[in-house]
Amino acid sequence: MTLSPDPNLSFSPVWAVLPWLAGAVALLTVVWLRGAAALPRSRHWALWACRAGVLGALAVIVVNPVHVAVTPAAAHRPEVHVLLDASQSMKLGAPETRWQEATALLRAALEKQEGHADVRVHRFGERLVAVDPALLRTGDLPPPADADSQLLSAFRQLGGRLGREAPAAVIVASDGRVRDPDKLGEMAAPWKKMQVPVHVVPVGRAAAGGDVAVVAAVAPAKARKQAQVTVDVFLRSFGFAGRRAELQLQALADNGTVRRTLTALPVTLRDGVQPLTVAFRMEPDIKKLRLHLPPPAGDLAPANNDFPVEIELDRTKIRVLVLDGSDAPGSVPRPGRPFDEFADDSDAPYAPLRDALLADPDVQCTVYHVTAGGEPRRVLSRETAHLGPAFPRSAAELLAYDALVLSNAPRAALSDEVLGWVEEWIGKRGGGLLMAGGPRAFGGGAWQGTAVERMLPVEFTAAPDWDATPASPEPTGADLHPIWRLFDDERATRVALKALPESAGRNTWTRVKPQSGTVLGAQKGGGAPLLAVGVYGRGRTMALAAPLTAAWAPQFARAWGEAGDNRHFAKFARNAIYWLTEDSAIGRRRLVASTDKRYYRPGETVSLSAQTFDESATRTGRYRVVALLEPKQLDGAELPASVVKWPAGRPRAPGESGPLVGWGEEIELHLDPETKEHTLPLPLVEALTAGSSGQAFKLELTAYEGGTQIDSSSLDVQVLSDPHEAQNPLPDREFLKALAAATGGRELTDAAALAGALQALSVPGGPEDVRRTPLWSREWLLGALLGLLAVEWFVRRWLGLA
Repeated sequence: MTLSPDPNLSFSPVWAVLPWLAGAVALLTVVWLRGAAALPRSRHWALWACRAGVLGALAVIVVNPVHVAVTPAAAHRPEVHVLLDASQSMKLGAPETRWQEATALLRAALEKQEGHADVRVHRFGERLVAVDPALLRTGDLPPPADADSQLLSAFRQLGGRLGREAPAAVIVASDGRVRDPDKLGEMAAPWKKMQVPVHVVPVGRAAAGGDVAVVAAVAPAKARKQAQVTVDVFLRSFGFAGRRAELQLQALADNGTVRRTLTALPVTLRDGVQPLTVAFRMEPDIKKLRLHLPPPAGDLAPANNDFPVEIELDRTKIRVLVLDGSDAPGSVPRPGRPFDEFADDSDAPYAPLRDALLADPDVQCTVYHVTAGGEPRRVLSRETAHLGPAFPRSAAELLAYDALVLSNAPRAALSDEVLGWVEEWIGKRGGGLLMAGGPRAFGGGAWQGTAVERMLPVEFTAAPDWDATPASPEPTGADLHPIWRLFDDERATRVALKALPESAGRNTWTRVKPQSGTVLGAQKGGGAPLLAVGVYGRGRTMALAAPLTAAWAPQFARAWGEAGDNRHFAKFARNAIYWLTEDSAIGRRRLVASTDKRYYRPGETVSLSAQTFDESATRTGRYRVVALLEPKQLDGAELPASVVKWPAGRPRAPGESGPLVGWGEEIELHLDPETKEHTLPLPLVEALTAGSSGQAFKLELTAYEGGTQIDSSSLDVQVLSDPHEAQNPLPDREFLKALAAATGGRELTDAAALAGALQALSVPGGPEDVRRTPLWSREWLLGALLGLLAVEWFVRRWLGLA
């Protein structure tokens, strides 16, 4: 037993002191018994004081007091690793996403546990990444983006990062929607062996529901005014199979507010990816659009029901070439006025059509009058006074136009060579062709058996087909074709169409071609068709049996409108031209490029092809064509990862390497010398990065002759994926519970429970540092002992005892 009333002091055990004390007492007894009687002066108080002091000092030395200094061991906080799910399913949830729920819970728990545990946070998805604690505290963590919750891989990576000592616990904050949940035993085994509990923090509503999202859209970058624009839309749905919904295409204001809904498409939802198509008419005030699907009840993430679309208005002027063969005052130069002069020709038969087109600032119109001999001569205006009267003499001149209007024009107006140009222009280059009626049109103009008949949607008779019986068309079908749409309000349009005036006659066709023609108008009161449209190759065609000029349809051309004007005729004429020229922009290009599909899946190959044309619009192979990749959109300062592999066999610039094509890196297309076709296969990566459901990029193509740029073109390519995370967005709490149970962990549902689990962890302690310092081994104690002995000797001498 150690005598230590003071916890900082220690003394020699009693049993160690007793023998010495007993010996001392025995010796004193012997001396006292055998000694003579003490002299009285030997009992002087000074001697007793000195002797008492010496005995006290000796007692202190014998007891051996020791000062004990104990330094506690350094505290080792329990080490805890948190795995925070950063996959795309964590974006789901409303009004708070699962990611916001998890990060807020972690922040609150770490604050409550007051630093008791050494908590290290990692985000996991397709890989394990350490989280900056400062970003977690401020809530500025990058949002979840990975396509997979690869928890098994995250556990393996975490095991490789541990030190020699196992952590006190591992915590998984997730919605449980992980890859390979059937490998739970493999996930739990290492932690169970190390006796490390895996606690789980489940997030996400467990109630029944689902998710529907607009994941991607493919739309043209530019579109002409009044063009029918088609947008390919891709929905992804889960949990709402069979439910009805409505996909809306909305026009937005500059501030992002909805101006109006352009079209709505009823949809029956089904699980998985669902392709849809919506269409609308492009107007000058449309630029920013939004695809919107109203969230059904139980939708886990209403935020992904919107998808932005931006289409730029193509202000390239539409150029129209009109050949008019009407014989009436104003259709030929007046006596004394040559063709190279211009004057007021507002009374000319072609004037209403020309003026209607020129009233649109995006349309240019050039009129050629066809003389009695069949020769087309340009009608000069102030804008075209510097040009000669001759008809275009080359394919390049002809291909500078977008549409050709043959108004009562005979076959003799165009040579066989020009007809060949026209057929290639319409069929291969996307031009528009309109033939309007009159005595010199269709069969009456000897057009039967020509390329024009092949292109138009009707078959001609072999004899003159002009019928002088008054005729007036009316729309056919329940839905109005864009050509007939005079107003946004359909009721106002139908009222105006009922007042459509008669013309002086009409042409008679054999029939409308059943495979390529569509009847849009028939004789009022029933009868043969008067208006038909069709498609020829890349171009569009239209046949109007009634005349378009004032010579044979004066009321139609000059008075179909309101208050005596011809506004309805003008709108009808512009509608016809806009519909005919929707695909005509390609016609003027020296470089024409296309891809084999509108969208692709990861792992597929984009087949890129291009054709080049020389100054005379003839296919040529003397140009070099290169393509380069550019990202479609930049969401931040960093460029997205490229999704295109370098094509095998294509040369690469010195210094460039790697399996992927870099942004801005040029690739030369392969030229087939026989077909003069430029081609390039572009293989896509097997999976998109960051768990993206889709990624778009641009292909910029340029044609060079030597070092001179001839033309350029741009194509948008959309790549769509089907990430594992999006296939089932519902949380899987049962998996998380099973994981915790397999490792001896717990399910922690709130910040208080998580903080309590952290604070309950024991703090392992190391050996204490004990320092013992003898208190008798002091200079003052030894000095006092010697001093007392010296004083006692002097007192004895003073008393005469020594």
